[in-house]
Formats: sequence, C-alpha cells, structure tokens
Amino acid sequence: MARESGRTSRACMRMEQLRLAKKLIFNRVRWGQQFFLLTDLDGTLVPAKYDGPPAKLKASTRQDLADLAALRQTFAGVVSERELGDIAKLFSGMNVHLCAGMGLEYSQAAGIPMRIELNQHAALLDQIHAELKKLKPKVKGMKVERLGRFIHVAGLSRDSAKQAVYGMIGARRPLLRIAEGKSTLEIIQETGHDKGTAASTALRKVGFVLQSDTCIYIGDDQPDEAVFKIVNAFGITIRVGKSENSLAKYWAKDINEVLKFIGEIVEVRTEGVRERGYTGGARMF
Repeated sequence: MARESGRTSRACMRMEQLRLAKKLIFNRVRWGQQFFLLTDLDGTLVPAKYDGPPAKLKASTRQDLADLAALRQTFAGVVSERELGDIAKLFSGMNVHLCAGMGLEYSQAAGIPMRIELNQHAALLDQIHAELKKLKPKVKGMKVERLGRFIHVAGLSRDSAKQAVYGMIGARRPLLRIAEGKSTLEIIQETGHDKGTAASTALRKVGFVLQSDTCIYIGDDQPDEAVFKIVNAFGITIRVGKSENSLAKYWAKDINEVLKFIGEIVEVRTEGVRERGYTGGARMF
C-alpha cells in the first residue's frame, strides 16, 4: 500500500514494538470501565485478498472475538473498506459491530444493518475500476487491485503513467479522494466519510467515555491512518508492520502476532471483569 507522504523517518522511532508495551496495554484493558477492540479486516485479522470475497477467519479468532464481545461492558468491532454484505457473512451470529464501505455502512451488534448515508456515487468506483482495467494493458507494469470501496493502483513508476490515470479520471476527480505514493495511487470515493468516521460512529453507539473507557484499534495500511489519527487522542493504536510514516503508537510483526495478542486481550479482560464482579451479557444499546 502507498505510504503517507511528507513525514520523516523519525516517525518510525516513535513507534514502539507491541511486545514491549503489553504490560501497559493490558493494564488499560483490564481496568477500563468499558473496553472496545476495533480492528481492520484484510491484512489484520485475515490475509489481504483483493478482487473477491475476504479470506475466512480462523476458528480460534472467531471464538476469541465472540468471547470478548460476550463480556459485560466489552465490545468488538471491525472497520473495513469492504461492503457490509461481504463482511457480514464472516461474522454471522456474532455480537460484533461492523463498520463497512469506508464508513458508509454500519451494523449494530445484534441489530439490523443500516446505511449511514445513501451513496450518491455508488456506481462511480465500479466505473473507475472497469476503466482502469482497460487502461492497464496500455501502461507497462501497471497493477490494479480492488477491495470494496478502495482501489489500489501500483506500478506507476513513470510520471506519464500517473498522468494517464489522472487523464482517464478527468473531470470526475473532485468526486474521488486520491492518495499518491511514489509509484502508486489509492482511490476511494469522496463521501465525507472514511474509516476514522466509521470508528467514531461505533464508539458513539456504545456511549464511549474518554475519561474512563479504553479503545484499541489495529490496522495495516493507509486507510487505517484516519483511525489512528482519531484514536491516538484517547486510545491505543497498533499497525501491522513497521512503517516510518504511520501515526500508530505501536507495531506488530504480522497477522499471527495480532491474533495471539487478541487471545491475550480476551484473557486479561475476562480477569478484569471477574475482579470487578461483572457477570455475563454484553451491554446493548
């Protein structure tokens, strides 16, 4: 994925390795009045899979999320670029909040899926994606990948290649949000929503209190930076993979480390809930 431009290598030095910060993080998980674990899907809970349905969750991960969400004053949620219909199947029967479509859709845990905002340009990204695939044979080395409401264009090592993409987009550019990397373009719809606003919606739904509650967000790529920026003010942010440009406070080596960490969170939070005398049943809203 393209990296955010304009930041220095010193940003990487501010990121601490997750395994070195677990004691501090687990203390907040244990004693937070409410706790909300929010994560990205592709590249965080499951291997990133483009141009098709997401990879399946491991049975152990599914169980960990279900166990976590079953604890009182404890919530689990997924924030994804994918459409709600795509990710809802993975979490069927689970009390997990789903924030989908780059912030356009939201499903309450144990509730009815709803659309936050009607997408006036629902067909636009489909059209852009189709045109990019037609352009691909004409631009040497160009690669086009699609993940829900997100298009990743790589292999644009020459200025002329990027100009070809911009030329194809033409007058529709104000309708899109385009992040430019060294040889990449990342294209999403300009709707006023992003993964940051999606995460904020989930926190508002459970009545998150900044002074007493704890939130962790885990993500792996550029769209997750919008969540890191918001959650950094009051919570814990973790990036999968070390990056000199990320706003995340901590970094995990890979998906396996993330899944192990989530299992440890379940144990710590369960102990904390028991110590404070809480009994089962997730808080509804």
